[in-house]
Amino acid sequence: MVITALKKSKSNRYLLVVDGKKIGLLYASELKKYSLQEDAEIDENTLNELYGIMLVRAKKYVFHLLAKRDYTIHEIRGKLEKNELDDTLVDAAIVYFKDLGYLDDAVYASRFIRTYSQTKSLKQIRYQLAQKGISRESLEDALNEAPVNDEGSARRHFDKKRDAMQRRYGEVDYKKIGDYLMRKGYEYAIVSELIKEDKDKSHST
Repeated sequence: MVITALKKSKSNRYLLVVDGKKIGLLYASELKKYSLQEDAEIDENTLNELYGIMLVRAKKYVFHLLAKRDYTIHEIRGKLEKNELDDTLVDAAIVYFKDLGYLDDAVYASRFIRTYSQTKSLKQIRYQLAQKGISRESLEDALNEAPVNDEGSARRHFDKKRDAMQRRYGEVDYKKIGDYLMRKGYEYAIVSELIKEDKDKSHST
């Protein structure tokens, strides 16, 4: 095996490339310790030792991330890939934390839904979880456990927006409220019914 390149990164580390395949980032002190140079050969034992060093480093990085907040597997994979890690190392780090129970997309989806079901529409929740890499199966399972009540959360947004308009302008612009709710992903039928109910109530008082 031959060291194809040692590319200096913005973090002042060096990307080790062996036989055209990126392995990961190393410090200058590690290049010196293992006598690594471009176009030089590297034996399997040395490469395996370097893999071990980078895997430990990847695990520490993920621990640091997870100590601050929850992440999906997709998000952690993206973070590790930005560090120019070999796919084998990325997969190994993810499996390690999955086995510990620290990375679980089903649990993440359930927590997300419980946290935001009172303030976000079902459409918003579906979109945001999909962006985070949650599979359709995990999402549907989580929704079956904790269904989202769009009508309830839409009504809370409606009341808050209506009351704010009433206090500030002395009147309510139902079109603006309707547009606001539609942008948040609520169905037209729900929005129109809320507006109709409120208009009927205001006319009866």
